[in-house]
Amino acid sequence: MTAGGNVPQGAGAARATVASGMVRGVLEYAVSRGACEVDLLAACGVARELLQDADARVPLARYVSLIHSAQRQLACDAFALHFGQSMSLASLSVVGMLCDAAPTMRDSLARMNRYASLITDTGESAGTAREVPADRFVVVNRGTDSWLEDRRPTFADFPEQVEITFAFIASVMRRYARHATDRFVHEVHVTHAQPRYVADYARIFGVPVRFACARNALRIDAAWLDRPLGLQPAWAGDILCEHADRQLHRLRAQQTLSGRVAALLRAALAQAPAPQRSGVSTDSMPDVESLARTLHMSRATLARQLREEGTSFTHLARECRRELADVYLAHGGATVKEAAFRLGFSDPAAFSRAYKRWTGRSPVEATQPRI
Repeated sequence: MTAGGNVPQGAGAARATVASGMVRGVLEYAVSRGACEVDLLAACGVARELLQDADARVPLARYVSLIHSAQRQLACDAFALHFGQSMSLASLSVVGMLCDAAPTMRDSLARMNRYASLITDTGESAGTAREVPADRFVVVNRGTDSWLEDRRPTFADFPEQVEITFAFIASVMRRYARHATDRFVHEVHVTHAQPRYVADYARIFGVPVRFACARNALRIDAAWLDRPLGLQPAWAGDILCEHADRQLHRLRAQQTLSGRVAALLRAALAQAPAPQRSGVSTDSMPDVESLARTLHMSRATLARQLREEGTSFTHLARECRRELADVYLAHGGATVKEAAFRLGFSDPAAFSRAYKRWTGRSPVEATQPRI
């Protein structure tokens, strides 16, 4: 677990995505600690404008690259622990707001289980018939002890995901302590090996931490689970649930072939660099041949399966460009020229004509605030 480690490998990791809010949170925290935003974004291949779209997804590999880059820039292998300790989930994801609006901590865990994939979708259920994954957080009683297990698939080469989660839980639960010795977390077990920065674990958790265990789990005081929360009114929770359900439906739709193709196209376009001084744009949109290779199928098979889902590569590519154009222009503050070049247009005029054809208005109109 050192700065600059490898990104997660395997079929699940290739499909895994993270909410853009989490990426934005890591970026902003790293910058607040003294890291260079431009260098971090270049290292992970994500355009800043994409992070303004709360519903956008970022490939897990790019999120991992961002964290490893922050570790290197700040010379801090314990960066993930510190980020987790400082994180405000409600400011990064609708899931955080939903948990705050839950009546009790037990209800908050239930909401986290339902909507956890909106934060990190491990890609494990893609291509399966199972729509609702097994609960991520499970309370297990062993003798007189109660354990909160995190059963999310863990990539062996990315233990930072556990560090962020457990540091966040330990930190946020301290806010509900009724007195100095009132603790929710009494012991920490993690599956990864003991790192060099074990002193950071001791300081952040303040309880025994055991490494190389069989499971990622926290020994907890189960009585806390029925303590009241209700940091948001019940009606706010209902509205947030409706929004989260729509996001969940969209995320599951991405597990179809067309959804996976669209996600790959968005990711490729999102890593496009800003315009070069030469004025020459390099189209980052993969062609159908390279995309088919990425998906381990022939071009003919890809085309046939997309037809069976009622779409085509050309249609998906056009829709991805249109969606990102709106993100860049309306939310990201990009100029028409910047948006054109990032979307692979060598000529801003050609982009303007295409945008007008897609939306019925000019890109200049899209950059103007609506009254």
